[in-house]
Amino acid sequence: TKILTHFLEQCISLYKKITAISQQELMPSSLKLESHLSLEELKQRYRNSYDPVERSQYQIIWLLASGKTVKEVSSITSYSTKWVYHLAHRYNQLGETGLGELLAAALALPPT
Repeated sequence: TKILTHFLEQCISLYKKITAISQQELMPSSLKLESHLSLEELKQRYRNSYDPVERSQYQIIWLLASGKTVKEVSSITSYSTKWVYHLAHRYNQLGETGLGELLAAALALPPT
C-alpha cells in the first residue's frame, strides 16, 4: 500500500509539472502586439472612452503595449489571463475594429 501511494503521488506530481509546462508554452507571460495604434493613441482611446466595455478593452491593450506582462494586466484589470490573451489575439488580428462596441456592431449586422 505504501508503494502504491508513493507511486500515485509521483504520478500526480509529474502530471502537475507537465500541465504547468504546457500552460507556459501556450500562454507566455508576455506577448507581442501588432502596432495598429501607437501607445499614445491607445492611452487616449482608453481615457476618452465612455463605453465601459470599450474602455476596459483599450486599457488592457494599452497596458500590454506599455510592457506589462499578461499576469500584471490580469491583476490590474481583474480579467482572467485567458481573456487578456484572447483580446490581444483579437487586436493583433483585427486591429482597432476588434475592440469594444465596434466588434459588437459588426457582429450584429445582418448578412448581405
